[in-house]
Amino acid sequence: MLDKRQLAILCAVGALFWLADLAWIRLVPVFVVGPFWGDLGFLVSVPVAWFCVRVCRRLAGLDVVQLVPGATLLVVVAALLHGLALRWAPALYGGDHAGRLGGAWLLWIYGLILGAALLSARDAKQARPVRAAMI
Repeated sequence: MLDKRQLAILCAVGALFWLADLAWIRLVPVFVVGPFWGDLGFLVSVPVAWFCVRVCRRLAGLDVVQLVPGATLLVVVAALLHGLALRWAPALYGGDHAGRLGGAWLLWIYGLILGAALLSARDAKQARPVRAAMI
């Protein structure tokens, strides 16, 4: 279970991720809407997702059991903020085309973050018995 400090940190980081995502889509739309750069943006999102999970784990001090719930909370906060903004303030994302393709990228990166958290937790759980057996 996450404690109050971890909940606060993860909610704050989720809000910061929302702002960073919004700035990315608004200020550098070529990495979302461009045919080449948009595809490259999707590819670059894979290591970025792993980095986000590491940041989430380190900043909130999450152990292996807390990693998936923690990453999920972070994604929930960011996704809800995006949902509100896309519904009632879509101009924040630039044009309609950038908002639509930006929404696709958001689904992609959030799915990657959740998948990275699942894999990281699984790998850490599997590594624990191996380390104990080696000692």
